[in-house]
Amino acid sequence: MPVPEAVLAEYRELPDKFSTDVRRGKVLLDVPELRGAMSPEKVRTLASVMSREKGGITSGNAALLALVMRLAPNEPSFVEVDDLLFRHGLVQAYGLPDRYATAQSLGAPVSAFAEVFRRLMADSRRDTSIVRLRQERAAGRISQRSFDQQMQIAQLEHGRETFEFGNEFSNAIDSGNLPYLLDLLDRPDDANRVSKKAVRGSFGVKLLGVRAAARRRAVFELAGFDEAQQAEWEAAGAAQREVLMRTHNTIRAGGVALIHPAVYGGKTMVAQRAA
Repeated sequence: MPVPEAVLAEYRELPDKFSTDVRRGKVLLDVPELRGAMSPEKVRTLASVMSREKGGITSGNAALLALVMRLAPNEPSFVEVDDLLFRHGLVQAYGLPDRYATAQSLGAPVSAFAEVFRRLMADSRRDTSIVRLRQERAAGRISQRSFDQQMQIAQLEHGRETFEFGNEFSNAIDSGNLPYLLDLLDRPDDANRVSKKAVRGSFGVKLLGVRAAARRRAVFELAGFDEAQQAEWEAAGAAQREVLMRTHNTIRAGGVALIHPAVYGGKTMVAQRAA
C-alpha cells in the first residue's frame, strides 16, 4: 500500500531523522523512481557514494543508476559501487586540490649536499606513497578514481619538495651542530634512512648497518669531533656540554674561546683552531 504523500512530506522536513546508516531512507523519499528498484543494501551504498557527487541522485538519473546497479554484488562495498559507477561514466574523476594550480617555490640549495638530500627525500616520499597506494588498491580499500588522484598527487609532490630541510641539515653539518645531528642520525636503522643515505653518499660516513656505538661515533665524526672530544662530551653534564658546543663552534669558525674551568677540573684553557 503506497505511503500517503502527506506522510512523506512530513518526513522530508525532518532530515535529522536519517542518520548516515539509513541515508537510503531520504533518497527513497526524494526519488520515488528508486523505490523497489534494488535491495536496501544497494540503495544504502549507492546513496553513500552519490552523496559526495554534485547533484546526487535525482529523478533524472535514477533509472540509469538502477540499471547499472544490477551489476553490483548483493551487498556491495563503497569501493565496489564507486568503481562500478566510474566505469560506466556515472561519476567523474576526482580533480586535484586547488594548491596544485599554483607553482611551489622550492628555494635554493645552500650546498651540493642539500641538493642531493632534496632529491633523495622527494624520491623516497613518492616511492613510499606509490607502494602504499598500490597495496590499498589491490586490497580493495581505495577506489579507482581515488587511486588515480592520489597517484597523480604523489608525482606532483615529488616536484614540489623544497630545499628547506636539506638546507637546515646541511647547515647543521657545516656548523658541527652535534645536538641536531645526534637527534637526527643517532637512531636505529629504520629511522631517518634517507638522511643517513644522503650522508653516506656525500661524505662517506656509514650510519646504516652498523652497531650503535659505531653509528654514534660516526655522527661525532661528521660534526668534527675526534674521539677525545667525544669522550669529553659523553662524560660532561648538560651545562658542560653547552660550553663544549660553544667552544667547538668557535674553533670551527677559526676563532679563540675560553673553555669553562668546570670542563677541565678547574683549569681555564684557551682553545684556538690550528691554521
